Amino acid sequence: MKLLGGLFLLLWAPAAFSLTIHYPGDYGHQIILKGPDKYLMKMINWLDEVQKTPIGKQTFQKIAECNNELLIYHDENAILGAGFTGAQKTTYDIFRPGIGADSYIRFDFRIPNTGSHRVSTGDSLIEYTAVQNIFHELVHAKHKNCGTFSRYNGEAQAIHEENIFRSQQAKKLGVILKKKRDYLSMSSDIRVHFYD
Repeated sequence: MKLLGGLFLLLWAPAAFSLTIHYPGDYGHQIILKGPDKYLMKMINWLDEVQKTPIGKQTFQKIAECNNELLIYHDENAILGAGFTGAQKTTYDIFRPGIGADSYIRFDFRIPNTGSHRVSTGDSLIEYTAVQNIFHELVHAKHKNCGTFSRYNGEAQAIHEENIFRSQQAKKLGVILKKKRDYLSMSSDIRVHFYD
C-alpha cells in the first residue's frame, strides 16, 4: 500500500489505467472507489458534495457504522439508468437489521455533472444531476449495508431520502445565491472592506 497525494493506492493496472482507492472523505473508510484514473476525481468531488448536506453526512456515517464494505465502480453500461446498486452476499442479509451485506454501486463516472437523464412525471421532467444520482444509489447501498433495505419498496425508500437531500441542497444553494446577491449589491469600496 502506498500513499499517493493523500489517497491510499491499493491497486494500479497500467494496461487499464484503473485505480482502486479508499474514499478519502470523512467516514469513507468503508467505501472503495474503482475506476479510470482520469474520472476518479469526479466521483470523489460528487461524494464530497453529498457530504455537504446533513442527510448526506448521516448517510456516510451510517454506512461506516454498519461495518460492511461499499464498492463504487465505473461501469459504462450504467449510463442508461445512471446507476445500479446490488449486494455481494446472500440477498436475505440486506433485510436483516444489524447484519446487512457488502454492497456495490455500478456508476458511469463519465456522466456530466448535469446528469445523464431526466424522469417524466407526466407533466414535467425531473432532473437528476450526477450528485443526486450518486446520493440515490448511496441510499440503496446504506440500506443494503445495514440490513434495512425495504423488501417491497426499496425505490420509495431511496426517493424519500433523495427528496430530503434535494431540499437541503436547494436551501444551501439559496443561501449561497443570497450572499452573492448581497455582495454584488454593495458598492465596490464597501465590498473590499467587507470581505477583508
